[in-house]
Amino acid sequence: MTITTATDGPALDDTTLGAPLADAPVAPASALDASAPDERADAADADADAEAEAHDDLDALARPPFSEVDAALDLDRLLNSFRLLMLHHSRVLSHQGGRHGLGNTDLRFLFYVSATGDAVTPKRAAEYLELSSGAMTNLVDRLIDSGHLDRRPNPDDRRSVIISRTEAGKQVSTEIADVYRRSFAEVFAAEQYRGMADALLDFGAALDRHGALPAQD
Repeated sequence: MTITTATDGPALDDTTLGAPLADAPVAPASALDASAPDERADAADADADAEAEAHDDLDALARPPFSEVDAALDLDRLLNSFRLLMLHHSRVLSHQGGRHGLGNTDLRFLFYVSATGDAVTPKRAAEYLELSSGAMTNLVDRLIDSGHLDRRPNPDDRRSVIISRTEAGKQVSTEIADVYRRSFAEVFAAEQYRGMADALLDFGAALDRHGALPAQD
């Protein structure tokens, strides 16, 4: 191939020009932009993620974390859980009482005497357990005969006596209390005990206010 310039200068052949111009590799425009779609896609994804996060933040602000509907459902669940707890409690008392030949009322009385520091009058216990004076007398006599309770003169009132647990009564109430101690320790952390104790006392007081029957004269 020979090329002649417009000024009729010397002819230039392929060896003079080197590689033919037609064969020189030229990158097409699309090849130069080959990475651009991927970069644009990554940028679009990042923008979409940022926009989604912004929407989530706005939704979190607009949506209340807790509603009255949630509270009602949770309260129903709490009530059902409490009912089940009472069933478990009754089963424990029935089983443990059977082991010691004691009924539920016997155990309730032993626990109440323990809670008073082993110093309670029959009258006060009868009011708490909502028993008549006759029923209370029979209960005291039965637990004294079984060796679980003892009575001594009341230094503040000659007409009354003080009821306390014997060693056998303390052993029974301690063994049964250990069932609850182990159960509490299994489920709750030690730092929760004090708050739970206060909450249970408050809940018991609320039950008295809202549903306890008036004391009988």
